[in-house]
Amino acid sequence: MTPDRDGKKEGGASQDVVVSRDAIPGSDGSNQTAGVLLVLASAAAGAFYFLVGAHLVKPGTGVSVRSFTLVLYVWASGFCMAGVLVSKRGALARVAMKQVAFNVGIGLVFAASVVLAFASVQFLAPASAAFMFRTNVLFTLAFGFFFLGERLAGAEWFAAFSVVTGVGCLFGVAESADPRGLMMALGSALCAAIYQLLAKRSLGSVPAFVVNAYRNVGACVAFLIYSLVFGLGWPPMTAKIHACIVLAAFIGPFLHSQLYLEALSRLDLMKAALLQQTQPVFVLGFSYLISVFIPRLSYRSPTALELLGDILILIGVLLLVRSRAGKKKTKAP
Repeated sequence: MTPDRDGKKEGGASQDVVVSRDAIPGSDGSNQTAGVLLVLASAAAGAFYFLVGAHLVKPGTGVSVRSFTLVLYVWASGFCMAGVLVSKRGALARVAMKQVAFNVGIGLVFAASVVLAFASVQFLAPASAAFMFRTNVLFTLAFGFFFLGERLAGAEWFAAFSVVTGVGCLFGVAESADPRGLMMALGSALCAAIYQLLAKRSLGSVPAFVVNAYRNVGACVAFLIYSLVFGLGWPPMTAKIHACIVLAAFIGPFLHSQLYLEALSRLDLMKAALLQQTQPVFVLGFSYLISVFIPRLSYRSPTALELLGDILILIGVLLLVRSRAGKKKTKAP
């Protein structure tokens, strides 16, 4: 079941939020530029969120994956609903029930990706898990090509090759570990790609802030069921740890996701996925800053192969940005 995308209202529902394809941003250069900046900002927020989350669920820290994700998405859902009430009062109530169900379903797929990602940290080093998760770009590119009919043109193909090669370099440094960690990280990457495909389809008829709000509600419900079935695993949580989770909820499921969905409404899925691969670059940068200002949380230094991968990713991103700018100049009168 997918949302109505042809701009027509179904079943006489006069209050449905329906946006035609022509109303979706992305046709002019300014929206494309905004989309690029939004993806990069999302990647930076996602990197910080991942480092905070990976630290909190590490063995010995005192927070289980189940308790972390449940508290995280309770707060994230609250942030999203508060944001909707402040900026778009009543918009949630005007969305058709089938659109609500579809976006809550997106949240269930996203929840599977989150659980697998943080569970993989139990068997892999955080950096290794993050690198393996980058394989989601391969799944996403394939989905954009086969299901959305998207295509790259000219220098964008070379940019894609540079980004994918860079991701391959990062993947190559992932240390050997328990196969369960490897399978969890790859499963998380696949679920993340499916989530992006479904979100892109939903953005054809529902505003990004509504998609994010109902997605987080769906994820919250999924984590609640997950915790009830497998046990809460709720260790004593200090006020400091809880405050860190609240910060992670704001930066991750709320801000990081909102920025990416806004970008996805302006860019093709394939281009957005390629630009999002800058996240490991931000992970390494933030890791270095953390090691400088908080030595007890120091992270290892990047290897030569990691640096090469980061450089290739940045080259690919710059080529994509330059390609976008070139098309904008061509269209200018």
